[in-house]
Amino acid sequence: MPNYRVTIGGKPDVFSITNHRPEGGIAPKTEGWMEYTPGVGFAVTMRCFEKDPLAVYTQPDDPVFHDSCMEVFLKCFPQSPDYINVEMNANGVMRCGFGPGRNRTKVLELGLPQPEVTVTRGADFWLVRCLISEKLLESLYQRPCRFAPGDEMRGNFYKCGEKTPVPHWASWSKVERLDFHTPEFFGVLKIEEGER
Repeated sequence: MPNYRVTIGGKPDVFSITNHRPEGGIAPKTEGWMEYTPGVGFAVTMRCFEKDPLAVYTQPDDPVFHDSCMEVFLKCFPQSPDYINVEMNANGVMRCGFGPGRNRTKVLELGLPQPEVTVTRGADFWLVRCLISEKLLESLYQRPCRFAPGDEMRGNFYKCGEKTPVPHWASWSKVERLDFHTPEFFGVLKIEEGER
């Protein structure tokens, strides 16, 4: 499984989503980076080089995976079966749940706020920034969620578009079947101090 360095400070490492499922076409070039700020949480930025992303859905927890969609799935504790999924379209609309595998509960149904998300659209790209706060993670996991260099998590990053002109499904860590809710295929996310 691949490894990615989640940095505390300094310049973040860039990951690329290059594993394309054969059931669809080739996804637009997509990359991103993830940073951790102790006491705040995880900031995930993803950028897709796509001129006119499909963005139909406008309400929280709509099926944004039908649109052009970028996603982060984060399992903070490798021994736990539970992880958070954050799926975002170019309208800044999010689908977010927590739990094991496909047995998920929407974060809003738990009475918790979804992670903060902002969208930037350029001439030939769109970019999402998402903050998954420590406070939200602690409410979900029911345990402290303060991390330190050397700690390891599991996760994956995705680009999909089930109803785009060219349907596509792609991932950072390769999945062995057309199913993103497969934590057995998550890669290693290791927290390290960034280079100053």
